[in-house]
Amino acid sequence: MDVTNLGPGEAVLAFDVGGTDTKSALIDRHGRVIGLRRTPTPHGGSDPAGSIVASLAALGRAHLDEVPDVHPIAAGVSVPGLVERSPGGTRRHGHHRSRRA
Repeated sequence: MDVTNLGPGEAVLAFDVGGTDTKSALIDRHGRVIGLRRTPTPHGGSDPAGSIVASLAALGRAHLDEVPDVHPIAAGVSVPGLVERSPGGTRRHGHHRSRRA
């Protein structure tokens, strides 16, 4: 189990969704990063955003099952690009062409 200390605070789940991999971890109330994981980010299918959300839910459950005595109060998610409220959700920028993701 990989443990790094970030400082005290409430327990949270953290997700960093990248184009290739999704990084995830559970951070306990002492600021320890527990169970840092790197998993492939799902692509394709008829609902790519839904696939990513389902993947995050499964990762979150796996982290909580691994350390059942830690009770996060929130989850943080970072994604590449800008998040929009309109249908489609994100627009990628930077080295990607602007397009609906």
